[in-house]
Amino acid sequence: MIFTDPGYGAHFDYEGKKRDLELETAIYYVDDSLDEPIMLTDDIYKPNGIVLTPDGEGFYASDSAPPISTNPRELFAGRWRKRGAVSVIGRLL
Repeated sequence: MIFTDPGYGAHFDYEGKKRDLELETAIYYVDDSLDEPIMLTDDIYKPNGIVLTPDGEGFYASDSAPPISTNPRELFAGRWRKRGAVSVIGRLL
């Protein structure tokens, strides 16, 4: 399973208490053979959603909170390099 963790809810009293992040803000891979998720990339500031390309060789991921708040939300494309590593190609929108 591939998932994003933007870290929302931990930075302020959103879900009961402010706390440190359990995972760094990143895109992760996990399966039942692993004890912990593998970070695929932390190149996207607040990754919040991911979809795989039909050929399974790439992905699109949203960045829902760019570093400069006046910037619009962004969409990135990426490709798999090898298990445990990805290459973020660049911003699409």
